[in-house]
Amino acid sequence: MNFKNPDTSALNEKKLFIFDMDGTIYLGGNVFPFAIKFINDLRANGKRVMFFTNNASHTDPFYMEKLTRLGFSPTRDEIMTSGDVTKVYLQRHRAGQSVYLVGTDELVRFQK
Repeated sequence: MNFKNPDTSALNEKKLFIFDMDGTIYLGGNVFPFAIKFINDLRANGKRVMFFTNNASHTDPFYMEKLTRLGFSPTRDEIMTSGDVTKVYLQRHRAGQSVYLVGTDELVRFQK
């Protein structure tokens, strides 16, 4: 089977690259071999990088620690969880109203 790399020239004009975390740049505690170098190369070329996850059971500090430990060197503004998105939504559309949070102990502690 012959494999030909796709044309990646369109990536040169992109300014922001968003990566899903678990299963895309790492799996559990194992980093995919290409991920750190690729992300470092993007940053070195002036590109912005963000790490997204739909796992709301953990907080931003958890992902900061994990990504740092795995070698990705994230900044806080590069991490976005589904919990972050929910929080912004509630602040914009339900400001001042009470919320009954059902989540992990970690998530409940972080929101206080």
